[in-house]
Amino acid sequence: MKTSLRSFYSGNPLLLLCSLSTMAHSQNAIWDTAETAEVTVSTGSSNSLFVQSADILGGERDMYIEILAGGISAGNNMWTRTDAEPLRLESNAASGSATLAIWTWDGEDGSTALNPIGLGGVDLANLYSGLLFEFTSDGADNVQWDIVFYSDASNHSTYTIYQPFSLPVSDVTYSPSFSDFAVTAGTGADFSNIGAIEIMTSSPSPAINGAVDSMIRNLQFSPTLVPEPTSSLLMLLAMSGIFYKRKR
Repeated sequence: MKTSLRSFYSGNPLLLLCSLSTMAHSQNAIWDTAETAEVTVSTGSSNSLFVQSADILGGERDMYIEILAGGISAGNNMWTRTDAEPLRLESNAASGSATLAIWTWDGEDGSTALNPIGLGGVDLANLYSGLLFEFTSDGADNVQWDIVFYSDASNHSTYTIYQPFSLPVSDVTYSPSFSDFAVTAGTGADFSNIGAIEIMTSSPSPAINGAVDSMIRNLQFSPTLVPEPTSSLLMLLAMSGIFYKRKR
């Protein structure tokens, strides 16, 4: 059966132009717009909490912090926080301590333990091509951020930011595509079947030059861009719509 432009579209050609142009523009997506949450370690070696909300991917965000080495003194706490709209993850490592902070999105399970299939296989590849965010570090000591996508416990991929010792940066924009993520287990994450997302930051050695304050800001999924039709193609389609409409 032959398919003509008339059977594809027989309305106002100006509306066709508008709809075809709109196809090329998708919106970035923030996967967590829930309330601010903060975890502090002032005594002991670790602390954690989870926040549940319909505005969080999978319904729950887990947060965990730990002192890996060194100590903390009164009034010199290690803390990490999450601010939403737009999503910001921030960690402040106390002077003289090596620290770890982890944020996890793995479904609503009431636990901060990682469930690598907790999201049930979210298809990101169909709508998004990667991530977009800004990174800031005061550069007092070396700091590393890892963004990990899991399909399951045996298959995951990681994007790493390593900020060298004493090189402060402010609001550097990163836009890694999913293909930029390194395979860190098995065959890597299948971005059409995501079971969990984990973001962690660490100061691998004790901070000797003061506190380390670093953050990822404006964290969001970057949309897959649909190529815009060329002007000549738009004009051809519009004129064809006019032609078929006149022949009726």
